[in-house]
Amino acid sequence: MFGDYKRTEKKTISNVAKMLLRRFLFSMEHKIIDYNYHNVELLKDQLNRMVEINYELQSEITTLLTELNIVRFVAEASNGKLGMGENQDKNM
Repeated sequence: MFGDYKRTEKKTISNVAKMLLRRFLFSMEHKIIDYNYHNVELLKDQLNRMVEINYELQSEITTLLTELNIVRFVAEASNGKLGMGENQDKNM
């Protein structure tokens, strides 16, 4: 009987101590932050930024590949390879 009371008493004292600490810190304009929660939030922010950067880089790659294809097309056209068959090439 008294064993349960001791466990309950210790738990109650611990809960009251936590409550008083929170009130004290709040009155001093401080707050308790869970270290792991704080780190997870930082990592989420970093991940979101990396996703944005990845999207921007993928868009840039697509643009550069399109420009490269245009340059190749123009280069082939200027070399006379575009639109000419073998017979036309020999006549020139």
